Formats: sequence, C-alpha cells, structure tokens
Amino acid sequence: MQNQQFSRCIPSSQPMPARVLAIASGKGGVGKSCIATNLSVSLAKNGHRTALLDADTGLSNADIMLGLTPDYNLSHVLAGKCSLTDIVVNGQDGLLVIPAASGMQEMANLDIQQQASIIRGLSALDNQVDYLIIDMPAGISMSTVNFARAAQEIVVVVCDEPASLADARAFIRLLASKYNVFRFQIISNMVSSVENGISLFKCLCEMTEHQFDITLCHLGSIPYDTHLKRAVQQQQTVVTRYPNAVSSRQLLGICNAIESWNHPSQPRGCLEFFVERLIQFNCIDAESAATA
Repeated sequence: MQNQQFSRCIPSSQPMPARVLAIASGKGGVGKSCIATNLSVSLAKNGHRTALLDADTGLSNADIMLGLTPDYNLSHVLAGKCSLTDIVVNGQDGLLVIPAASGMQEMANLDIQQQASIIRGLSALDNQVDYLIIDMPAGISMSTVNFARAAQEIVVVVCDEPASLADARAFIRLLASKYNVFRFQIISNMVSSVENGISLFKCLCEMTEHQFDITLCHLGSIPYDTHLKRAVQQQQTVVTRYPNAVSSRQLLGICNAIESWNHPSQPRGCLEFFVERLIQFNCIDAESAATA
C-alpha cells in the first residue's frame, strides 16, 4: 500500500500539535480545490510536514489535480478493508494526501465502528504533521458545516461573481448565527488584479458588517493566470510547474501569512481533538433531527 512517506515521518522530541485549516467556498467553481492543493504543496516545500485531506466526497479531485492514482481511499477505510494510514499517498515535496471517494456517505451517517476507525487513523498522524489542510465540499451541507466548526481556521474562497459573494455570505452567516463561529480568513481568487481582490474583500465585509460579531481577515488575492490553468491541465501545481507565475507568487505570500500565525497549544489543534469535535457535532445534529 502507498504508505512509504508516512512510515518515514518521525515525531520530534517535543512535537507541536497540528494546525487544521478548512478550505471552503459558498459555491463551486471558484477554485477552492486548486488553492487547497497549491497551499498544501507550498507548505510542504517550505519544510512543513503537511497532509491534505480530500473531504470533497462528491467531487473528490485533489488526487487528480496532483497527478496521483491512489489504489485506496476513505471508502476502503470505512469498509474495514484497510486503515487510514494505509491510504495515505505520497505527493509532491513530501506532501501526504488522504484521498476521498465520490459518493461516500456523510460523516453524520457513520456508525460507531466507522467513527472509531477515522479517529484512530487521524490520531496516528497527530504529532507527525504540522498542517492538515482540508479541501471541503462547496455549499452548506451538514458535512461541510461540521468540518468547518471543528477546524481551527476557516478559509473561504470567493471570486468576482455575485453568486460567489452571496453564497459566501450565507455560509458565514450560518456558522456565525447557529454555531458561534465568528472568524474567517478570505481569499479572493481569479481576480483581475490584487486591487480588485481587495475591493472584493471589502464588498464581502460590507455584506456582513451588521451581522453578529463577524471578523473577516483578507488572506490574499490570486489574479487570474493562464499559467495556473495550464498547470491544472498538466495535473501539477502552479507553484511547482511555474514558480515565477503571478499566481505562484501570490500563493507563496498566502503561505507565508499562514506560517506567521501563532501555533496552537495542546489540546486545541490535535487531529484527534479535531475528529472528536467533528463526531460530537454530528451526534448532536443527529439527536436534534431525531427529536424534531
């Protein structure tokens, strides 16, 4: 099984807990998965032990974008055919990729044994990775919402389209009003210029400024770049294939900003803690639905 890189990961004497980032979008088609894969590779290039979890089970494509052909994915883990560490695939620059499977059941529908399997699997990665990047499904499904609630940082990707802004606003409002999540990192993607990206961010701020106590932080802007599109077609990341492209430089700036964040302390940030929160949220939601 494709687990050679994982077996070589040796935790340091005083390992830090992993930082968990959920890459989200209100609607599909805004480049969320492309950003998730490029940021993951950028962090790995900078020497950070990084894992990318493809949680976009409806359109699982992180492995395709990275030119990988995994033999196993999360569906095999849930079927009891292998462990989560068995499905980890070696990506570029030491990146660890956890592939999803199209049509996989949502986390809320997993039984206790399946939940325990996921917990044990991700816990095995704890203290062996510095960053876990989650490529989440687009929209506001319960699965997406719960991944966002459990993560430390939520990065919302928007583009210069009315529907993108409206759906991002709906996603942010939902998490703030029902789940007390008030801080969001924003990436403006496929914009005409960096200035256009800032204007887009300000527009989103105006749309949410009178709602709850929401804090939006502009993580960066990624201009539309033919090099990025070409890299996707070649099943490579633009930061690897075209490191001097304008999109690569902007992605590197976003990566540097992420690296400047204060690192979490125990227990918040541990992968086991993340998954336990995820399952706890799903159990609460399932109980609420049953009594409704």
